[in-house]
Amino acid sequence: METLQEYFEKQCAEKGEIKFNIFSALHNMNDEERLHSRFIAYLLRSDANHRMGNEFLKLFVQSVLQIDDFDCENYTIETEYKGIDILIYNDKQAIIIENKIYAGDSNDLNRKDDDKYKWQLARYYHTIMDGKDKDDNNCLKRNVIKVIYLTLDGRAPKETRGDVPPKKIQSISYNSNEDKERTDNIKNWLNKCIEITDNEILATTLSQYIDLITQLTSDVNQAKENQIMISENIDKAWELEQEKDKFFTEKCKDIFKHVKWHTVADFINELEIALQNIGAEIIEKPDLDAITKVTHNNRRRKNLVIRFVLNEAVLQIVNDGDNGFTLGKIDGNPEMWRWDYFSNEIKSIRFYDFSAKQTFCLINDEKRGEIIEKMVVEGLKRYDTLENQF
Repeated sequence: METLQEYFEKQCAEKGEIKFNIFSALHNMNDEERLHSRFIAYLLRSDANHRMGNEFLKLFVQSVLQIDDFDCENYTIETEYKGIDILIYNDKQAIIIENKIYAGDSNDLNRKDDDKYKWQLARYYHTIMDGKDKDDNNCLKRNVIKVIYLTLDGRAPKETRGDVPPKKIQSISYNSNEDKERTDNIKNWLNKCIEITDNEILATTLSQYIDLITQLTSDVNQAKENQIMISENIDKAWELEQEKDKFFTEKCKDIFKHVKWHTVADFINELEIALQNIGAEIIEKPDLDAITKVTHNNRRRKNLVIRFVLNEAVLQIVNDGDNGFTLGKIDGNPEMWRWDYFSNEIKSIRFYDFSAKQTFCLINDEKRGEIIEKMVVEGLKRYDTLENQF
């Protein structure tokens, strides 16, 4: 227990020594749209007052995306065009950038599987390629030469690719820590931008942004290590939480909130897999932003919902700040919709409150797996006998 305490107290002390950063002072450092997408787009604009947009775009297109035939002199940058985070286009070509910090993919699961607008990246691709948005409105039409999936770690998109040709999709990261030789990351591009500018204020600003994304990616890696550390010593960790006046949930809350986030995200993903293994079709699940609101901001009344179809019945599992975990059946006539609690062991789990033992113990892989297994078994037995009316 002493080793655990020292390990986390050292991180808390280091967390308090982080130097001033103008970006985190003005924005939530996880804000994809208002911080990251806007700033990257601003750097790339040819009409921006830093007057380096053309050169910055050349560096981005050639060194990060490895594209040699894109016109970097006569182009336009737009943000949030038809939902696209960053759209770069000239007279003939377009590059789409989808920016992901913690948010999940915005797939429209209500559309049919063969609908080309169902999956997010495919929706953006066909919107620009066909000049028709998801609502069949006319819009900008260009040849999309690349669809960029920008994430913290450079992970590849999955279902959200839809029918986009694989050669047109490229995954890049903010800060590639695993492969130091890779150049397809934002940090590498920003360093090159600093090298070619003689504007000291701009160079300092770029350095501050590099510090921000370095911290952001480091926080993710550290959170995963912390989660493993607690998981492997779950009994001692819970003892420490109790004996040291909420050591994790209060004294180390700025560090522990990331462990909470990864634990809930893992739970949702593992529950989804377990449901699919019994033949369920997932039609809705919490996005990463919703998980952030619950775990980082302790939003008690922010429900997390997994909705699925099983044996032709539409069901949902909800984690409610007041009721804990509930199971609902919502198909057919709304007057016939029913819900009920899971057993007490599962019901007592509330994702906003890791100071409760049952929730805290979900950090442990084995205990989390046991709860998910029990939840699926209970759901199979009870979904046709729920008692409470919505």
